[in-house]
Formats: sequence, C-alpha cells, structure tokens
Amino acid sequence: MYKTVLRDYVSHVKDGMKNIFWTDWAPYFYFIVLAPAWSGGKDDYLVLQLYAMFFPIMIALLLSRMYGGVMSKTFFLCPLSEMQRKMYAKAGIHIRVAIPTALFIVLNILVLVFYKIPMWMFVVRFVVFMCAAIACNIYCQPVYANRERNERKYALIGNYWLWNVLLQVFTFVSAIILCSFEYNEKLWEFIIVGIFIAAQIFVGKKMIIKFYPQVINQATYYENQAGITVEKAKA
Repeated sequence: MYKTVLRDYVSHVKDGMKNIFWTDWAPYFYFIVLAPAWSGGKDDYLVLQLYAMFFPIMIALLLSRMYGGVMSKTFFLCPLSEMQRKMYAKAGIHIRVAIPTALFIVLNILVLVFYKIPMWMFVVRFVVFMCAAIACNIYCQPVYANRERNERKYALIGNYWLWNVLLQVFTFVSAIILCSFEYNEKLWEFIIVGIFIAAQIFVGKKMIIKFYPQVINQATYYENQAGITVEKAKA
C-alpha cells in the first residue's frame, strides 16, 4: 500500500501544489530564508539550528496541505474495499510524517554532533517536532481553488481551524525558544519554556484524538461525503 500511495503522490505533485495556501507556510519560510538577517549575520550557530528545526516542520506542513485535502480521483475509479481505503489513508499519513521526520533526524544529528547540544535538548526538540508533524497531517480540509464547495464536503467537526492556529502558534514560539536556548536560563525562564512546550504537546494530542477518526472515516466512506455535498448544493 505504501508503494501505491507514493506512486499517487509523485504523479499528483502538480495538483498537490495547487492545494497550498501561502498562510500555511509563510512564517516558517520567513525564518528559513531570512534567518541570517534576523540573527544579525553574526550567529551561524543560531541560524543552523533554526534551519534544522523549521525546515522539517515546514515540509511536514506543506505535505499535509498537498496530499491531505480532497481525495484523489483515483479513489472514485478504483474499487477499493473498506479495509484498503483505511490502509491507504493511514499509509498516506505515515508517509507525510516519515519524510520530514527523517529530514529532522539527519539535520539535528548534525547539530548534535558538530555543535554539541545536550541530548535532552535533542529529545525535547524531537517531541515538539513530532507533535507538529503528526497533528498537522491529521488534515482533510478544502483545496483553496474551490474552497466553498470543499468546505461543505470535507468539513471537520470541532473547530479544526482554531486548533490548527493554536498548534502553529505554540510550535512556532516553542521552536524559536528552543533554538535560542543558552543553557544558563533562570528558573522562571525554564518554567515559561515548559509551559509553551506543554501547551504545544497538549494541542497536538487533542487534535490527533479529535480529528484522526474523522479523517479516516471520510477517506473510507468518501462516496457518502460526495453525496452529502450534492444534496447540500441542490438545497
């Protein structure tokens, strides 16, 4: 099933790019491109850490928007069983998380080795990254080119957009704090860092619990979603 999903992803790259809206990735892109200027051009250590943290997060976010929206036409043409549909949807989430995770591990092992950051910091950054990568890939929202129709078709119950905003804010702030860490902070500073990380983990966990079953259900019974859309359009 993983080969099938990968083959579909490769063949639909151009279509997937149409699903990306600039607000999904602009903050991360800013720090990747303008990080040297943001650090004053003097702190290469900080710049490389920002790259190692933000680039994998941005890739996870882009993949979630490219391939986590409206179901591919392949779904409507291939007679897949209920189990195969679930496997396809789950395999897609696994792939969209695995690719940026591999990138994160490679980049941050280089930081760990050459800049000798503590192992506990590597673990904390990995946890923050995984929460962001998994939660943002529990996604089944509209293609922006036809937003109104697809919002009716693939709407998730439970204010997905609000949870997503919270996730992005906490992830963004937590990542900057962790990359700027100097290891001589006072107790109150550690507490603030801990609060942001705990909030980010909480939001990510709630999103997974809240929306994962809905996304898998929509992927499994996509004909019902299409039927609902038609009825609403007629109404």
